[in-house]
Parts: sequence; structure tokens; C-alpha cells
Amino acid sequence: KQSIELPESIMANLPAWFMGAIILNGAVAVLLALLLGLNLFRVLQPLANGIEALADKQPVRLSTGGLLGDLAAKLNQTSAQLVGQEEALKKRDTARTSWIAGVSHDIRTPLSMVMGYASQLEESPKLPPAEREQARVIRRQSERIKTLVNDLNLASKLEYDMQPLRATLIYPAAVV
Repeated sequence: KQSIELPESIMANLPAWFMGAIILNGAVAVLLALLLGLNLFRVLQPLANGIEALADKQPVRLSTGGLLGDLAAKLNQTSAQLVGQEEALKKRDTARTSWIAGVSHDIRTPLSMVMGYASQLEESPKLPPAEREQARVIRRQSERIKTLVNDLNLASKLEYDMQPLRATLIYPAAVV
């Protein structure tokens, strides 16, 4: 058995001491929570900015040190992949546009010759009417192919915003 003897003045102030200790512990806990929360906010702010930059398709390069370095490294890796994919898409679109332009040029050149010869045959009085009709069909179908190729070029240009828009006044009465 151990007996503790305390003076009556200390025993009388003991509830006040307990309340003071509890209040001091609460204040320290709140202060510690504020400091740790502020530190976490400072660590998370660059990550949040990086995520916003990714959403805007901008490249991201975050420091990989610190508390959330692994997450920052993953964001950097994701940004690099997105930049690579964007570049690959641009190269593919450029290649497609060049291919369409080349093919349409290669089609239009011989098509113009076919249309010219068909027009001459259509207007030739030496040919019988049946053959002139066949020449007219060839010319009309050649014009149709030429229109389709022009539409393909126009669609390609519009798809990749290469066609400048020209605003002009249109009078409804003239259109009707």
C-alpha cells in the first residue's frame, strides 16, 4: 500500500488543474490539426493545379518529392502520355489530309481528260445518236465523280478547320 498525502490547498484546486489540462490539450490538438491541414493543403495545391492543367490539355510537370510524390509522378506520366497521343493524332490528321489532297488531285487530272473527250464525242455529228447518248452519260457521270471529289476535299478542310469562313450578306428575296 502506498499512501499519497497532498495538502488541502492542492486538493481544492485539483478540478481547476484538470480543466486547465483538458483545455490545454484541446488547444494543442486544434493547433496541431490546423498546422497539419495547412501543410496538406500546400502539398495538394500543386496536384490540384496539375489536374486542372490536364483537363485543359496542357502539359504537366510536378515535383515528385514529398508526401504525395508517387501521385505527382503518376500525373507527370499521364501528362506525357496525353501529349504523345495528341501529337500522334495531329500527325495522323495531317497524313490523312495530305492523302485526301493527293488522291483527289490524282483523280481530277485524268477525269478532266475523260470529261473533255466525252464532251467532244457528245457534240460530234459523225457519231450515231446512240453513241452520242453514251458519251453524254460518261460526261455526266464524270461530272458527278468530280463533284464528289470536290465535296471530299471540302469536308476534309472543314473537318480540320482549314477552310476560312467568309461572312457575306445574303438577301432572302434573291435566294428565293
